[in-house]
Amino acid sequence: MDIEAYEALDNKLRSLLKEDLVFREFRKKIGRFFTASTGSVNDSFFEASHQMKRSGQEEDEPAGIFSGTGTMHRQLMERFTIVDFDAKNTEDIFISPCRDISICRIPRYFRLENHSVTPLNVLFVYEGGVSVELEGREYVLKQGDFVILSPDMPFSMCISDDKTVVLSVMIRKSTFRARYPDLLFDKHLGRLFSDMILGNSRIFVVVNAPDSKIVREIMLGMLFQQNSGDKFSSRAVKSYLDLFFSLQLPYIKAESLQSVKDLPRDILLSNIMSYISKNFPTVTLQELSKFFSFSTSHMSRLLVSGYGKSFTELITEIRLEKIRDLLQGTDMNFEEICELTGYSDPRQPRRLIKKHFGVAPNELRPRRKSLRASSA
Repeated sequence: MDIEAYEALDNKLRSLLKEDLVFREFRKKIGRFFTASTGSVNDSFFEASHQMKRSGQEEDEPAGIFSGTGTMHRQLMERFTIVDFDAKNTEDIFISPCRDISICRIPRYFRLENHSVTPLNVLFVYEGGVSVELEGREYVLKQGDFVILSPDMPFSMCISDDKTVVLSVMIRKSTFRARYPDLLFDKHLGRLFSDMILGNSRIFVVVNAPDSKIVREIMLGMLFQQNSGDKFSSRAVKSYLDLFFSLQLPYIKAESLQSVKDLPRDILLSNIMSYISKNFPTVTLQELSKFFSFSTSHMSRLLVSGYGKSFTELITEIRLEKIRDLLQGTDMNFEEICELTGYSDPRQPRRLIKKHFGVAPNELRPRRKSLRASSA
């Protein structure tokens, strides 16, 4: 990228653009930050304008959102969506279907509340500083710092000054797997990035990195290539991302990893139970403990203190309730149901059902028996 293009894009990012001004005026006149509920940043721009007008302010409604800002601003903003929508491939909501990576600027004076995106997300502080709330904790980021968020990891943020610039880089999970296989098998970082891509738990990394002009130029290069329209732009964006990770990975320290084991106790227990419920047919205490980076003894104590039951008791209860649901809601035979719920020998669950529910397995199908009797 030539110097003039670099300076123009750098100035564009630093300047207060049209919707930033509207959101700032909204804060000044309405007395609070604008918080998105539906739609895109563009929709929120107009909604904030209308709310200011309805509040009795005499100021005319602002001109079109792109007035005076040029096509570069349009391209920077049009991909940032605030809420999730139902789609076959939800990553396409946030990244153009013809691309694997998307980068955009987060508007100022605009509150993102528990916002999440389906792709892997990197929030980079290009200039200034900002606070990001993650799992109920606040992290203060300075210029050059960044956060890597696992898919669907919610965060809250509001840029409340004229100077700060935060960029969001969204990466498809399939692209990350294909592009960085070495990271997935790295001795120190493999577990981190594997868990992020699998999306089985909420994981984020807060990286306090030294401010670097080179890294900012890499970010600008990604933006420039994304908006250039060149047929090789997608490949160039990936190359810039390679450079970013090559320079920044040394700063990802073990102590900066905030995994689910560091969460408040109630959230941690909820995540553990969610994992057990999703994997109940095959999960073992060893597998569960390894996934959450605990020893088996510590995991056992945690489950007993949180639920008053051992791992075996919890798994048995979940399996038996699933067997009951399948007996009542399907025509599957008992042996098939037992195999589906993790029992290779149906004699064991038959005894457990009698003990747990007080009836034999075939007596758990009363509704289906009555239906057959009435139809006969």
